Amino acid sequence: MKILKSRHVSFSIIAALLTGLSWIVWLEYTGYVLWEDFKAFVIPLGIILVLIGFIVSSVGNYWNKTLPRVLLSVVFGVGVFPFTLVPVLRFVVWPVAKLFANLGFFDPATMPAETASNILMGIALGLWLVVGSILGLMGLLVSFDVPSKDCSSEMVGRA
Repeated sequence: MKILKSRHVSFSIIAALLTGLSWIVWLEYTGYVLWEDFKAFVIPLGIILVLIGFIVSSVGNYWNKTLPRVLLSVVFGVGVFPFTLVPVLRFVVWPVAKLFANLGFFDPATMPAETASNILMGIALGLWLVVGSILGLMGLLVSFDVPSKDCSSEMVGRA
């Protein structure tokens, strides 16, 4: 219960929700997603974004990472995933779906378009949770070492 009261968790959840909201607004503005088609998935997407923020911030808090680093990792995890969504769906989900159709698990010709859309959106949301969390955790692991300005140890013996 102590972890829920930390600044890391609350700010990370807010950052994840704002990043996801910015993606939705951009997709609506550009016309890639119509609001009428997306209304049913707003609550599940909100839950997914909260879970990504909670997972990354909990691990970051456990590893004693600073708040800005955790926030950047959450924004990285939530914000970069949509760029990976199309390749993952094209090269992983589509071949698996074709395999299942060829094995006779379902018949694509008789499946309504709305059912196929709901299945695809569920897969996309699940992938966003998994890949977004992994990308956010990878952001916590990256570190940059800045060399110190003290060159006295290098200059010894070079005079």
